[in-house]
Amino acid sequence: MGALWLALLYAVTAVAISALGRRWLRGRPSRWVPIVLALVPLLFTGAGFLPGKTLAPTASLAGVAPWADGELVERSRAASMAANPLLLDPLSQMIPWSRAARRDLLFNPHQGAGSALLGNGQSAVLFPTELAARLLPPFRAVTYRQAARLLIALWGMFLVARRLGVGDRAALVAAALYGGSGFLQLWRLHPHSLVAAVLPWILAAALDLSRSPSWRAARRLAWAGALGVFAGHPETLLHGLLLTAPLALFCGRWRQRRRIVGWGLVAALLALLLAAPVLLPMVETLSASAEWQQGRTSRLVQTGGSWSDSVDRLLPALSLGAHGDPRRGDWQGPENLIEIGGASVGASAVLLGLLAVTLRRRRKVVLALAAVGLFGLLAGALVPPVVAPLSAIPLVADSLLKRFALGWCLAVPLLAAMTLHHHGRVRRRWILALSAVLALAVATVMAGHSPAEQMFFFTPILVTAVALGLAKRKEAWALPAVIVALLLPRVALFATWVPVVSADAFYPETLGVREVAARLAASEPVGYRVAGLDAALVPQTAAFFGFEEARSYDPMEFAPYREFSAALGEVGRTGWVRILDPDRPALDFLGVRYVFDDPSMVQRPGVEVIYQGRDAVIYENPGALPRLFVPQFVELAETGDAVRRAVQLDDFARTAIVSGRPGGSPGGGPGGGRRNGPGRVEDLRVAGATIDALVVAEGPLLVASSQPAIPGWRLWLDGVETPLRRVNGAFLGLEVPAGRHRVELRYRPWTWDLGRGAFAIGLGLLTLGWAMRWR
Repeated sequence: MGALWLALLYAVTAVAISALGRRWLRGRPSRWVPIVLALVPLLFTGAGFLPGKTLAPTASLAGVAPWADGELVERSRAASMAANPLLLDPLSQMIPWSRAARRDLLFNPHQGAGSALLGNGQSAVLFPTELAARLLPPFRAVTYRQAARLLIALWGMFLVARRLGVGDRAALVAAALYGGSGFLQLWRLHPHSLVAAVLPWILAAALDLSRSPSWRAARRLAWAGALGVFAGHPETLLHGLLLTAPLALFCGRWRQRRRIVGWGLVAALLALLLAAPVLLPMVETLSASAEWQQGRTSRLVQTGGSWSDSVDRLLPALSLGAHGDPRRGDWQGPENLIEIGGASVGASAVLLGLLAVTLRRRRKVVLALAAVGLFGLLAGALVPPVVAPLSAIPLVADSLLKRFALGWCLAVPLLAAMTLHHHGRVRRRWILALSAVLALAVATVMAGHSPAEQMFFFTPILVTAVALGLAKRKEAWALPAVIVALLLPRVALFATWVPVVSADAFYPETLGVREVAARLAASEPVGYRVAGLDAALVPQTAAFFGFEEARSYDPMEFAPYREFSAALGEVGRTGWVRILDPDRPALDFLGVRYVFDDPSMVQRPGVEVIYQGRDAVIYENPGALPRLFVPQFVELAETGDAVRRAVQLDDFARTAIVSGRPGGSPGGGPGGGRRNGPGRVEDLRVAGATIDALVVAEGPLLVASSQPAIPGWRLWLDGVETPLRRVNGAFLGLEVPAGRHRVELRYRPWTWDLGRGAFAIGLGLLTLGWAMRWR
């Protein structure tokens, strides 16, 4: 039944995008165009539509607690493809974020003891297809999201090609090439590809504005730009805009430059207003994130790389085999090579792109596309002369510069389509000469591979060259052979990049998980959390079971909490903190009640075994504290020193470190302390982004919390909003006067309210403009 709902939702999405695309076209496309565009994504994702299957790297979980049950492992692996180790981020970030968004769009209690979800800028929780995916079961939703973003990319590239004067058939080739490009396919489960899918729509709207500046064009560009922000990866969007904006301006009508600039500014303002619900919380979260704090002190991009290194980085643009196949375990290059990896857009597409440069017609557009593509390729490969000027941009790292390769994947399909549309004007000698040169280059790259692998990349060049040579005048003769030469190698390379796995392997709920869920449901809702030792219970997968997790795997992690994580265990440069000892005092403070471990482990000191099975061993930590509690003593510390001192505490129930001097508290100073006023917390109820309690205080006291003080938390004391304090350097604290007081903590960022207001203003302006134009 789930497969039927998946197919139905995809069909509805295809009809909706088709209707939108047809409205954007000046002339209606052929009737078969929407059908072809809807079918191409299925070539890459169709296996995920099969009963009991999905497209996700979840077979990687098999063998790790609480999924170490031998029977489950054997069943999952027998019905699944080999895991792709380069897809760790989707496994432990993107897919769990989507699951967490089903409960709350703003707050994610399932990682890092509670973090921003919408504000992390990468979850894309408000993008239309991501919202639609929540109508499906999670293991079906992950397949739908991949197919839907490929469909968006195909229609966007078709629109751009048509705006450049290309016919339907050649525009379909451009769309298929872009949808099957290395950037979109290798990032298919990441937000990068969702931004790349929206980018052609932005380019199409920008071309409209640059050629015919008007309110209608500005409105379309505003919506496309806002969707680019909603897509969830600002860095990729910035790179895309830096590539497409000059292209659109270059192809525009400079006689109307004042109108172009004016309407462009209107579109930019409207886009910012419409994107404010995502943009403002992201900026607020970024200001306190570990990524930002580390970036401010990091060096600018290194430009001293050698030419030989750059050449090595260029090899994946011709062949995925140049750096091995991660599915076979022989990947040799760093992960970030996947931006330009996977034969990028294919050698035969490069041949068509080179032939486009020989055309005399539309020379201005051809040269502009060639410049964008070449710049993207060279910048993505970190060629020193190209990268050197970019070093002046702050906070730019090598991994971000490589995403300029998106320009190559954007330009080559359009150049190929222009060649196919005007191929009757391409001279035979150019076809022969460029085919020979490119074939020699591919043969050189593939020299160390088997003859079968060499022919896999060499044959499409020959097929394309022969097809163009034999069909000089009739476009319909050449296209079937060219489509086969262009598309089938892409399908062969990427159809299984995201493994086809059994639905049983998709974050299964085991007996150990059910045991913890039952115990949490039977206990008081005081905010107990869970954690895993070492690799057990991969961080953020707790979202699938409704657990709240103390560890995190998020580049936007709250910086003070990241520093506090040293009290939990080993903090690596990347990845999540490794907890090796379940009896750490910091786990008591964070309220970690249940700890998952490998089933081969036995009793450990300080904790009790409550479950031991083939899937996991689970410990109960009797010293876990509730989310709010009253410490016995309060010590004062300078703000910058509070986390360092808190990490050294061995009894968090006894002592709390407060940044600065608590108002109204007697005595003390930096480095000093005092006894906290007597009191207690009653009727405590924790539910995700809300914490309610009754505090009974015999005198002024400080209530400590294990809730990280991420921007957006607000406190109401007896219904009156009151400032919050900072406890242990990274957590919320509240000062309560004597008496009985109702305490209400809510995660409600003011940036979310302000963003919704800005969105309403932008929507109102669009509606007003439409009404005035209609009248």
